[in-house]
Amino acid sequence: MKTLTLLPVAALALLLTACASTPAQRSPTEIDAQYVTSVERSAERVGVDVVWVNPPRKARQPEEDG
Repeated sequence: MKTLTLLPVAALALLLTACASTPAQRSPTEIDAQYVTSVERSAERVGVDVVWVNPPRKARQPEEDG
């Protein structure tokens, strides 16, 4: 009976350690905030509500090592 309890606990521990060792990955794109702001300001001037289903994206700028 003790083995039946230990097996799921061991499996869960292995699963969690596998997830923890995966390096964080970043998307190669980001939301184009400048374009979104421009469109929303223009829409506000004419009384239109904008709902972004798929907001515009642009290539992410490489990070500099600081």
